[in-house]
Amino acid sequence: WKHACGFGSRLSYIYTHEHVRKGEPYTTSTRPHTATLRLDYGRSWNNYRFNIALHGRALSAVTVDEFTSLTDYSETEKVRYPAYTMWRLNVTQGIWRGIDLTLAADMALAKDHKLEWNVNYSYQRSKPLTDRTSAEYGKQVAYIPLNSGGGSVAYSNPWVDVVVKAVGVSSRYATNSNLPDTRIDGYVEAGVSLRRILMLFSHRWEASFDIDNIFNKQYQVIARYPMPGRSWRLTLKYQL
Repeated sequence: WKHACGFGSRLSYIYTHEHVRKGEPYTTSTRPHTATLRLDYGRSWNNYRFNIALHGRALSAVTVDEFTSLTDYSETEKVRYPAYTMWRLNVTQGIWRGIDLTLAADMALAKDHKLEWNVNYSYQRSKPLTDRTSAEYGKQVAYIPLNSGGGSVAYSNPWVDVVVKAVGVSSRYATNSNLPDTRIDGYVEAGVSLRRILMLFSHRWEASFDIDNIFNKQYQVIARYPMPGRSWRLTLKYQL
């Protein structure tokens, strides 16, 4: 639940039922009852952000058949693990500085012919300031690039509308400590779209053809998860 004044809470409960046959090897039991509670409070002032969160977890007791022999898995003994609770308190603070610029314009070339372009740029400096002794202190927050931007040029005409677009980001890090081996290279990804709108049988039809990543750029948004290469799609829309 989200409450006023930046306060939020979350409560969950899980019940797990297992049927374990006696004497069956490679079987363990799961704690049947698990409950979690999260309370958090966050506030922002200008480019400063403060957050405090309390996490609690309670688990019921469980009895497990543990192996007593490394060679004979039929030899087990019952071991009871008691119920327990655990709590964790996190206090974080950080500072965000950024610049967003957007430029848009259009030009009429002739009757029913129009050229539009849009350019945007963003600079975002995000750094945690919670613990001065931490390796993450003052470093760029993971996956947030310092520089990002994009642009598009659209040509509208009576035949086929054409849009050329591109987005790009600078290098980022997969960890808040900004280790060199977690650096993710920046990239620029471009695409082209063609669209035609027709009125047939008193209904509106729209056909579009899109090519994404037209230069087949190999890049990653999340570390070790490559994004798709060049792809295309054909779409036909009919409006009643």
